[in-house]
Order: sequence, then structure tokens, then C-alpha cells
Amino acid sequence: MSHEYFENLNYTMANEDTQLEYTLLPEQTRHVLVIAGSGSRVLPLLAKQPKRLSISDYSQEQLALTKTRIETVRSLNYQEFLAFWGYPTEHEMGPVLRQEIFHRLDLPLKDKEIMASIFKQNEWKPLLYKGKYEKAIIKLSKLIQTILGHEHIERLKSFDDHYKFQTYLKNDFPRLKWKLLVTVLGNSTMLNALLYKGQHPKKNIDITYSKYYNKMFEKLFSIFTPKESFFLQLILFGGIIKDGATPYEADPSIFEQMKKGIEGCEIDYYQGDLFSNIEKLENNIDFVSFSDILSYFPEDLEEVYLQKIKKKLNPKALTVHRYYFHINRNLDTSGFTKMTEAYPKLINKEKTQIYIIDIYQRNPHV
Repeated sequence: MSHEYFENLNYTMANEDTQLEYTLLPEQTRHVLVIAGSGSRVLPLLAKQPKRLSISDYSQEQLALTKTRIETVRSLNYQEFLAFWGYPTEHEMGPVLRQEIFHRLDLPLKDKEIMASIFKQNEWKPLLYKGKYEKAIIKLSKLIQTILGHEHIERLKSFDDHYKFQTYLKNDFPRLKWKLLVTVLGNSTMLNALLYKGQHPKKNIDITYSKYYNKMFEKLFSIFTPKESFFLQLILFGGIIKDGATPYEADPSIFEQMKKGIEGCEIDYYQGDLFSNIEKLENNIDFVSFSDILSYFPEDLEEVYLQKIKKKLNPKALTVHRYYFHINRNLDTSGFTKMTEAYPKLINKEKTQIYIIDIYQRNPHV
């Protein structure tokens, strides 16, 4: 497997709705393993106050970003946290103050140097939309805004009532333009060029890219107004709008719990190959949040990865799997029970609807 797509600063916001993993994770779990990503998918898990959190990623930059995110929750109040990263807030933060706050954060020297360089390159402005993934999505959103037009974009921003939103979609939304946009933008060549730099997962599901995305948007529109999905906001508006839903890390209802969770948790970071990192763990795992890295596994790994980690999982450990265009169809699940069908409402509420999601539990005494 080429790790090119997962190196350097690829993500700075969230490309998943981690409220799903947060809800699945029991309070005060002994040991959680999570893929770092931008760190946004890590923070909500800390609100459940796990005893130990092991964070793994190929990218040194993503791990440094994750450490910085965790330290900002530890050190800042809620409004300061929002402003530091670039979420809409009552009080915006300028570059000078952001730099001062950053230099007060308690970070290892190597990570501080990495992040200082990234911030400096961005003139100490917020990093929320500075990852390669976010920049590419914003390029797509600009095209969407141009094709749909200012009037429709403003109307899409305005809806608080889902019934009124559905009425608009039925009567006034430019459906032909939208269908053309999704067909063009959902083209695998376009996605590979803009988002995945030639590392798009090899599709093995029996559906075209355009149909996949049309189905995804139909489901999103049927469940959420654009204000209710941070992912829809990023695609349609190029960022989180005022009074719009944020990734779960920025939800005020869990911010104090995240602070408390950080103080009481033993947090370890592991760079490099996930399975090599798992072998280094001294304590067995009770919960695994894989992210969508599973869709990028080579053929000789995608069928056996659960077996490779089984000995490191405690009985009844939960593993959360996200797939993107590539499902591990012949996955060896011996010693595990598939729990996906026990959580249909939770999966249906996921605010991106990009992923096919599965949940497996390690069987006791097997």
C-alpha cells in the first residue's frame, strides 16, 4: 500500500461524524485505539473519559495537529477553542493572539516546531480549512456556488425547518443543475485529481460514482437541512456558517467533559503502520475506531486485519469500521459478532453519509 495520501497535513477539520463513535463508546473504557486524522475524530472520545487512549497515524504532521488540538482543549475555554481553530464564534481571534496562545501550549519540542512551521506558512490564521482535503472540497464548493447561483446558496443557508427545506427542494431547487454537478464532480478522475492525488480507493461496490454520490446527497437532504450537517455546509458553502452544526469536537455540550477526560487519561501517540503500532501496545484494547483506512488496505491485508489484531483485543471489544467505495468483502470475522444491525438509527444519523459503516464485537472466550 502506498501511504502517500496519508502523509503530511491532509486533514485539518473532520471528514467523519464522530458522534457515532462517541455514542458507541462506553464511559471510562479501559483502553481505546483511534486513528488520529486531524484530531477532530479523537476529541469527542475523550469526553467519555477513557482510562487510556492510544492514537496512531502514518503522518507526523497529523499527530502533531492532534496533540495541538488536545492541548487547546486542555488550556482554553470553549469560545477561545472555537476561535483558535476557526469555528464561528462571538469573538474572533487575530494572528498575533493565536501565535501567543500557541507558544503557551505544552507541546513536545518536535511537534511544536512542526506546528509552528505550519501556522507560519498560513500567517498564523486558523487552520480549520487548511488541509489538502478541505482545500479541495472548498474548490468544489466554489464551483457548486457558481453553478447554483447566489440566490439558491443563500436560500440553502436559511432553512431551520426541515419541512420547508423539503418543500423548497421539491418546488424551487434547480435539480437538473444539481444532477449535472454531482455527475461531473463525482467522476472518479475528478476526485482522484482534486482530492486523492491518485490514491482513491479501488472501487469494488456495484454502483457508479455518480449514483453513489446522488444517493448520498438524497439521503443527507432527506435527514438534514444544510445547517444541520457540517459536511453539507463544507460542500455547499465552503465552510461552517454561523448557527450551523459543527463537527462534534466543537459541540458545547461535551467541551467540559473533553477537558475532564484529557486530565484523567493516559494518552500515547504512535506514528507509522497501524499494525506495527498495535504490537507495541502493552495493554489490550477495548474499543477501536478505524476511520476509513480499511478501504485503502492491500488485498493481502484487507481480509485478515481483524485476525491480526484479535489477540490484542479484550473480550467484548468493539471495533468501528468505515468503508469508502471499497468494502472488505471476504473479511475473516471468526471470533467476532457483527453488531451493525443493532445500531440502524445511530448509523442513519451520521452527518456525512459518505461511508458504509460496520461494527464488530470480539467474542468472549474465542
